[in-house]
Amino acid sequence: MTRTLLVTRNELRLLRRDPFPLFVLIGMPGVLLFFVSDALIGGPEHSVPALASLFALLGTGSMGFSFFREHGWGTWDRLRIAPIRTIEIVTGKAIPMLAVTAAQQLILVAVGIATFGVEVPGGAAQLIITALACAATYVTLAIAMTSLCRTMSQLNAASMLGTMAVAGAGGAIAQITTLPGWVQAIAPASPVYWTIDAYRSVLAGEQGFGRAIAMLLGFTALFIAVTLWQFRADKPKESWLGE
Repeated sequence: MTRTLLVTRNELRLLRRDPFPLFVLIGMPGVLLFFVSDALIGGPEHSVPALASLFALLGTGSMGFSFFREHGWGTWDRLRIAPIRTIEIVTGKAIPMLAVTAAQQLILVAVGIATFGVEVPGGAAQLIITALACAATYVTLAIAMTSLCRTMSQLNAASMLGTMAVAGAGGAIAQITTLPGWVQAIAPASPVYWTIDAYRSVLAGEQGFGRAIAMLLGFTALFIAVTLWQFRADKPKESWLGE
């Protein structure tokens, strides 16, 4: 546990030195919320979780960057020969990502409450559970994508194209009822669909909170399984330096 926390502390130090990704992840959806809360996707109860999901998915590339960065700096081999297991490295890097993504979710809900009068009939406990479940889903997705991609360019392409597909199918860009029938049929295969479902239970008092959280945890377990299957410490990766 101590070695995991050492990796976490180093990641937090790097975030303090370069906080710009945090501004993008949290600031941009907050700004867009003012423009699309009523006009684009049907009210803040929907647009708050929709934008939170969209930008958390867009952030998967930045999350994966923390791994490719080690290869670019030539420090990954040092980590490998250090007395620390691969799972401890991955967990140490995941903890700050989880904290940042959960904070993004909660900050956007706070903006919705302060600006648009969004209520939380589900209560604070359900809201925190939802934010943590969503953060776990998107962070484990980012790490699974990283384990599958050999180059940073592949990860960027996967995060951009994947975001549009997964977010669009899940209802983050337009409400599910406005999408073609075949998209509505596959929508539950997107974690965004269940993210919005969970938040609507919390913010609009709709039913299905437990089922939505269970589905998000199921996606998390799936992404962890992919990571365990594909992530190899000795697997070569090309950073932005082409190394």
